[in-house]
Amino acid sequence: MKFTIQEDAKQLENGQHTGTIDNIVYKTTPYEYTDIMIHSVDNGKSKIKVGYASFISPSSQLGQLFERMGVKLIPGKEIEPEMLIGKDIVFTTIQKKAKDGKMYARVLQESVMKSELGK
Repeated sequence: MKFTIQEDAKQLENGQHTGTIDNIVYKTTPYEYTDIMIHSVDNGKSKIKVGYASFISPSSQLGQLFERMGVKLIPGKEIEPEMLIGKDIVFTTIQKKAKDGKMYARVLQESVMKSELGK
């Protein structure tokens, strides 16, 4: 496998951004989490993720994301998170300091929602 060396992505500043959901990744260690991978439209190069516990109900964070995306949740019915891939969204980031002292952008879970302008 060969890799193409990319430029460093620009850090997303605090505030609201636009993007597209481009992938869903499931993690089981150390907990079951669903990561929503976002390609930022603002600067075209940034990719960022936001994670939710892999549990869907009307009151769960992941369930509330689906409702903000216009999906009606019906208890007992199955839902595939991949249906969100390709959807245009708006989201808010805040700057946080990592243990090593570097700053990084964190997506606020409750801020991810369907863009009124997109798909």
